[in-house]
Amino acid sequence: MSLKTKLVSSVAAFMLVIALMVVGIFAANTATVQMGGSISFTASDVDATVTLASSGQSGEALSETETFDASDETATANWADQNLVFVKGSDITVTITFTNNSAERAMTVTAPQLPTLTEQANVTITSTQYNNNSKGAQDLTTSAITVAASTSCVVTIVFHMEDANNSVSGNWTANFNLANVA
Repeated sequence: MSLKTKLVSSVAAFMLVIALMVVGIFAANTATVQMGGSISFTASDVDATVTLASSGQSGEALSETETFDASDETATANWADQNLVFVKGSDITVTITFTNNSAERAMTVTAPQLPTLTEQANVTITSTQYNNNSKGAQDLTTSAITVAASTSCVVTIVFHMEDANNSVSGNWTANFNLANVA
């Protein structure tokens, strides 16, 4: 064989190998990255608005609002089907804003149990914090947070996908109690 023929066949073989490698990369399985969730609230004699939002996810962001009126001695709300769709390599932040609509009295926000994951695989909650009246971010505990009249408290929950090459499964839940400070 001539040198020219050897060179052309070597370049063709190299291009074929590159093409097969590219096809193999694009044919790799993609991970399922959706996770279900729900949040519930119990409000006792408060004038408050609770707003839910999310960032860092694929598709439509979470968006819910519920207003509680002090004329209802006890009111509840349950937001089911709060699904999170991960973007590979990106955390999802869920933000819950508790606004005290009363100009006269404070209210408390309590998480009887910290936000949790059940039947989870490949996902963790890396942070649960709150910011109350510009005091700076603090770790969320099961202790009551006092929200002064006409102010807000923001709770953030950060979800992290451990391995972007594996699927995410499970459900997340969060429960909060709102109460009037007599």
